[in-house]
Amino acid sequence: MTNIQVIAKVKGKPDVQLVNQEFTADVDVELVKILDGAAASMYHEVLSPTVTPPVPPIPPEPEPAPTGEWYNSNVNGKWNNGKARKFNDYDHELPKPYCSKFGMITAASGDPNGSIDGAGTFTLGGNGGHPRTYTDAVNYTNVVAEYDLRINQKDNNHTLQLSSRHQEGGSNDNKFGGYNYMFAIGECGLKIELFHAAAENHINGPKKSQSIIKVGEWVHVKCVLLVDVKAKRSYQSINLNNQKVVEWNATNLPDYAVDEAKFKQRSYFWNRMNPSGNATIDIKNQRLYKA
Repeated sequence: MTNIQVIAKVKGKPDVQLVNQEFTADVDVELVKILDGAAASMYHEVLSPTVTPPVPPIPPEPEPAPTGEWYNSNVNGKWNNGKARKFNDYDHELPKPYCSKFGMITAASGDPNGSIDGAGTFTLGGNGGHPRTYTDAVNYTNVVAEYDLRINQKDNNHTLQLSSRHQEGGSNDNKFGGYNYMFAIGECGLKIELFHAAAENHINGPKKSQSIIKVGEWVHVKCVLLVDVKAKRSYQSINLNNQKVVEWNATNLPDYAVDEAKFKQRSYFWNRMNPSGNATIDIKNQRLYKA
């Protein structure tokens, strides 16, 4: 560190100062004296400890501005159409998936069942296992999902999975699992499911502690997905009540995880829970934006 004072006086008038400034430099300093308006002359190096300038941190990904919608629960899903209904197969207000017509179907273990109150709130119920619904809405590459979530039991958690082809058949590269966002009491996390039903099918991202999600209380959720197709990498983040909780960059993704042609042909998203017994979660105002 070098302490420097610069004083400039009017020639012939030593009591008249033009500049009197002090400052500190954290690097080696070279002083230059200017004489009579000519080019710089007389170089003088001031000795100071060598300091390596800090490497600036990589700036976080900017929050993308919405440019359109992939899905709106009240518009496409008809959650607020005044018709209360319950189902344990699919929501009969819309075509049965999968035909890219915004329908919602129950699936997986734990006796999954759904109900919609007709005023905008969807409830997913089940008993143990991994109850879920798939919503038949194409979404891929750059997606922002926002909704209000309520977890009603402590021993339960919720996952949102974006850009999923989880239910497609064939080889592993045809059934990309999706980009996963997990919400629990006290914790949130991110991961990528490469394909369905295999032990080696996950790329695990970070988990972070948080105290925002509380049993029986609504929380506003924002999930960001940005995929760089050419570089085969992705960025994911979770915000709770407008506070960023966790973010993650994944690299070296397989080709099928960034295959826009397949996602355009068919993709969907899931709402899932993982309870230890009888449990429910509530969701309202669920929207997927194009980013």
